Amino acid sequence: MWLETLNPLEETSPVVSSRTSVLHESGLGPIDAFHLAWGEHLKADVLVTTDDDFRAKASEPHSLT
Repeated sequence: MWLETLNPLEETSPVVSSRTSVLHESGLGPIDAFHLAWGEHLKADVLVTTDDDFRAKASEPHSLT
């Protein structure tokens, strides 16, 4: 799967792959979903983006299940 090849520092876990799929199905683009799934997985305090559409979608309450 293409997700397995995106992070050369750490293998993409099945949990991140699964969460990426859920986020993508909820309306995020595939890279945005991957970015957010890794942020969640790593328990990031902050996720930086300059993408207004991504920020708006990720900020909607209950939009990303």
